[in-house]
Amino acid sequence: MGAALVARARSRGVRVAWTYATRAPAGRDDSAFAANVADDRDPGLERAVARVRPSALVYCAVAPNRAAFDVQARVAAYGARRALAALGVDAPSARFVYVSTNAVFGGGRGAYRESDPPEPELRRDAYRDYARAKAEGERVAAHGWPDVVIARTSVVDGIAADGSLSPRAAGLVGELRAGRPLARFSDRIFSPTGLADLAEALLEVADPASAASGVLHLAGPDPVSDYEYARRLARRLGADAALVRPVFLRDSADVREHPRDTSLDGAHTRSLVRARLRGLDAQIDALVVPRVAAAHGDAHPPPPRGGPR
Repeated sequence: MGAALVARARSRGVRVAWTYATRAPAGRDDSAFAANVADDRDPGLERAVARVRPSALVYCAVAPNRAAFDVQARVAAYGARRALAALGVDAPSARFVYVSTNAVFGGGRGAYRESDPPEPELRRDAYRDYARAKAEGERVAAHGWPDVVIARTSVVDGIAADGSLSPRAAGLVGELRAGRPLARFSDRIFSPTGLADLAEALLEVADPASAASGVLHLAGPDPVSDYEYARRLARRLGADAALVRPVFLRDSADVREHPRDTSLDGAHTRSLVRARLRGLDAQIDALVVPRVAAAHGDAHPPPPRGGPR
C-alpha cells in the first residue's frame, strides 16, 4: 500500500518522502528514510519529519497481523503517537491520515458505516489483537490531531509498485490457472478494494485542501464472499469456476470464530471523494488484463523492486 501510494504520488508530480523499517530501496533514494516506529532508540521517524516538514503524513505502518497485541500496539498506536508528536514540533499544520481496517468491526453484521464505532472486543478469532491495536491507533489519531483522516479499507489487492500481483491475488490466480481445486468460504463477507483505487483515494484525501476529513471508508462498493470472489476471478481468467467449492467457517477450527460479515458501507465517503473506488468486476479486470497483455508482449516492464514498507 505504501509503495503504491508513493508511486501514484510521483506519477502526479507530488513531492513525496517515505520511511521503511526493513527493506531499503534499490540504489540511492534521497526521499527514503529508515525508521522503526516501534523502537524508542531509533529516531528515524523524527528525523524524517524534521527534514521533510510534510504538508501531510500518511501512516500505514503495520505489524504482522497475527503478532501479539503488545507488538501490534507498538506499531499501530504508539508509532502513530510518535508521528503526531514529531508533526507537532516540525509540521504543526500538516494533515494526518491514519490507514485503518474493516477488522476493527467484530459484530459480523456487515455494511458498517463511517459513524459506527469500532468493536474489536467482539472478535474471538486470530485477528482480535490486530483489530484492538488498530482501533487504539484510530483513537490516538482522532484525539491527537486537529486535521485528521481515519481511512478504513478492506482486503486490498492489485498490482504492486514492483509490477507483481499482491500475494493473495497471485496465489488465487496461480491455483486457478493451474487447474487446481480451491475451497473458499461462502459465509465470510468483505469489501474487496483495488490497490490502485486505494492509492488514488489516499493521495486525494491526504491533500490538506480536501474537504473530506474524519472517518472515511475507502473500500470497494461490492460486499462479496471469498467463494464468490474466487468464482468471478476464475470466470475472468477463463478457468473452470467449478474448481472453486464452497466451505463454511464453522467447518474450520482456525476461523470458525471469525465474524461473518465485516463489509464496509462507503456510500457517504464516495459522496465526498472524487477518486473512483471501483466494483469487483473492474478490480478483477485490473488484476487480469495487464497480465494478459504481458503474456503477449504488450505491457511495459515493471519498475525496479525496493518500494517502501
